[in-house]
Amino acid sequence: MVIIVSIRKLETLRINSQGSTEPVKPVLAYPAGGVTVYESSPTLNWYINQWASHLEYHLQLSLTDDFINPILDVTGIEGLSYKVQGLSAGVTYYTRVRSFNSEGSYSEYSSTGSFTVWAGDYPVVPVAASPSGGVSIHSGSATLSWYSPAGSTEEQKYDLQISTDKSFTEYNQVSGLDTMSYNFRDLKGETKYFWRVRAMTSDGKTSPYSSEGTFITSKLTNVALRSDNQIPKDFDLKQNYPNPFNPVTTIEFSLPKDEHVRLVVYDMLGRVAKELINGTLGAGNFKDSFKAEGLSSGVYIYKLSTPTFQKIKKMILQSRDGILFYGKRCGNTNDRVPVVGRKRQGPFYDTQV
Repeated sequence: MVIIVSIRKLETLRINSQGSTEPVKPVLAYPAGGVTVYESSPTLNWYINQWASHLEYHLQLSLTDDFINPILDVTGIEGLSYKVQGLSAGVTYYTRVRSFNSEGSYSEYSSTGSFTVWAGDYPVVPVAASPSGGVSIHSGSATLSWYSPAGSTEEQKYDLQISTDKSFTEYNQVSGLDTMSYNFRDLKGETKYFWRVRAMTSDGKTSPYSSEGTFITSKLTNVALRSDNQIPKDFDLKQNYPNPFNPVTTIEFSLPKDEHVRLVVYDMLGRVAKELINGTLGAGNFKDSFKAEGLSSGVYIYKLSTPTFQKIKKMILQSRDGILFYGKRCGNTNDRVPVVGRKRQGPFYDTQV
């Protein structure tokens, strides 16, 4: 028998002095793709899609898809499978694997796989979605949201806990929620918060608590106040009131979801007069006060910006004697030109007053 070997194929396999090839990125086989497994000690399987020799594997299992704190971190696995032990019913797990050779070179991690252990008669553990990962919240309130990865039913309710202590020694709790979100108010500024949620069936059975979501409130100065407890359907920026004004006016706006928000006042040349808000706000209706200290009377533009929405409106700052002037606040009023009926130049040149 004559065996013919492709020289070109051999050239693609880099073999080191110990006889092992360069590490190959593995592919997760099972369980993956969000499937439900019906045992607490499943065997995780993977494969590589090209020939390789003398490779070992490094496996991670985590409760979150960022793998910051994996609950299982095993290296030196010689085969293409590993049996994990003692997983909790109703919990969603995330897994990934990489290969390495005898010289200590590692491949990239595989794509992240996920699976949920069957909960039986118990509800599936929810997943804390947002806010999480230590994001900054520029608000005295935050809308916490979560989801059920598998096996959810309409009859489920949820218990929510929020704390400044990772161990939840002390916490605030809201019980019996029938939606997968809740707006938590009266948060302290410059504070790190931890939150978690569990599901509950109509007969009182509860899941374990989810892994913790985390966020940090920024310094709460000049923060927009929530005007009511409603969650609007659309973005909006309303006309300020009173208008004209001197020296204080109120601006109202609406956010249908958590967003990074900028609310900025500009003069008619496009220069920033004052930045009112620059940070993340939870969904809701808000109002913010603008005090025009040190500004000349005249026409100003205020703009609400998020990653998915922008809107501009005009406001009028009048002098105490009711006359509008255009220009810097310097010298006496005779040095400034009345704005009534004058065409403006600059980014907002098409605005006529």
